[in-house]
Amino acid sequence: MHTPLISIIIPCYNNKNVIFDAINSALTQSYSNVEVIVVDDGSTDHSYEFILANVKDFRNLQVVRQENQGPAAARNTGFNLSCGEYLVFLDADDILHRDYIENCQRAYENDPGLNIVYCDAELFENKTGPWKLKPFSENTILLYNSIPVFAMLRASVFLQIGKYDTGLRCAEDWELWIRLLQHFEGVYKIPKVLYYYRKRNEQNSITDFDKIYNFRHDALLYIYNKHQQLYRNSSLDMTILLSAVVYKERYYNEWYRKFYYRLFKRKKYDEIYSKNQSAINKTDHGLALARALSMFKTVPEKA
Repeated sequence: MHTPLISIIIPCYNNKNVIFDAINSALTQSYSNVEVIVVDDGSTDHSYEFILANVKDFRNLQVVRQENQGPAAARNTGFNLSCGEYLVFLDADDILHRDYIENCQRAYENDPGLNIVYCDAELFENKTGPWKLKPFSENTILLYNSIPVFAMLRASVFLQIGKYDTGLRCAEDWELWIRLLQHFEGVYKIPKVLYYYRKRNEQNSITDFDKIYNFRHDALLYIYNKHQQLYRNSSLDMTILLSAVVYKERYYNEWYRKFYYRLFKRKKYDEIYSKNQSAINKTDHGLALARALSMFKTVPEKA
C-alpha cells in the first residue's frame, strides 16, 4: 500500500492559548506518515517561544518564525519547507480528528482523479453544532466559497497554480480554489465530521480576521478584478455577485449594508451616512473603501 508523505502546515499568529491543541491533533494522526510545519507569522504573544518550550522531540515537526506577512504568506512559507505529496493547511486554533488524514488519503487512493478532498466539520467552544458549508458546485464557486481551507490537495497542483495570493489578507482560500478549478477537476467531500472549527470570544482566529478588520469586501473586489474575464465569460458581473445568497445573508452586517447602499441605493446611503462621511473618509479604511468603490459605477435606482 502506497503511504505518501502528507504535509500539515499550521500558520500561527497570536494563538499561544490554543496552538498546542492544533499541533497535537496533527502529530497524533492515525495516518503516521505526516510532517507538521508551524509558521509563526510575527506573533506578539510569544507563541513561538511557547511552542519551542512545550513541543519537543518530534522529528517530524518544524517550527519557524517570520515577520508578519499575513496568513497567505505564512502558508506559502510552510509549503516552501514541505516535502509532502499532499498538503493540509490547518488553522492554529482548530483541531483535526485523528482519522482526518487517513480518510482523505484513502479517498485519493480510491479515486486518482481527485484534486480536492475535505469533510464535514463541527463548531466548538463558544458555539457548537455543525459548521454549515454550502454544497460545492462548479456553477457557484465564483459566487461564494464552499470549500474549507483545510481541504487536502496535491502539492504539485498547489505549486502549478502559483500557491496562495499574498495580496489577500482573507478569502485567500476561495481565490485559490477559483484558480485551481480553472485547470483541474475532482472535488470530494467525505460525509463525516473530521474537523473541529473553534469559535471563540477572542477574535484572533485566522478565519475570523475578515470579521474583525472588515477585509472581506476588499477581498471581494480584489477577486472580482483579478478574475474579471472569468466572471464575464460566466455572465456574472458585480451586481450579480453582490446579490448572491451569501451576501444577502450578510446584509445586516454594517459594512455590507453600507457597501450595498453605496452601490445600489445611493439615496438611502446619503440619508444614512452623509453626516459621518467626511470623518469616515479620513480613515485608512474609509479611503480604501472609497478607492475600491470608485472602480464601479453606481447602479441607478429604479423609479
